[in-house]
Amino acid sequence: AVDLALCHNPRVQVAWASIKIQAAALGEASAAWLPTVNGSISQLATYNRYQDARTMNTHGVGRTMNASLNWRLLDFGGRAANRAAAQQLLTAALAGHDASMQKAVVDVIGSYFDVQNAQAARVARTESAELAESTLRASRQRLARGVASRADVLQAEAAWA
Repeated sequence: AVDLALCHNPRVQVAWASIKIQAAALGEASAAWLPTVNGSISQLATYNRYQDARTMNTHGVGRTMNASLNWRLLDFGGRAANRAAAQQLLTAALAGHDASMQKAVVDVIGSYFDVQNAQAARVARTESAELAESTLRASRQRLARGVASRADVLQAEAAWA
């Protein structure tokens, strides 16, 4: 029952999704320490064709390649603060997940004991009714033999009812 509750509880699933989101945010904050690389390649082809002149046709191809590497060396603590904040949010998400799991387990255990108590109460009520019925029969027999009073029988009937 605990396994089913942990696997299918929406609160636990939302908490797990929150952990994934915060872990991704921490990775994004950590990525700010890495250099960035940008690159581009372009190609241009031109064809000029003149119908009257056969030797004047031209063909040209041009290629351009650019690359840049950027690495931020100083940011006066901005990256470190963002990373620390992301780490704290991840820690909070982990704590929320633990709380969700504990709540689900407590709910399942509480429900289990509620069922056990209800079953025990049903058995106790059945036994109590049987005992009251046997007491009523005994009181009637004692009344018939003159050993008990009518009040004892009435009290046994009230208890059995």
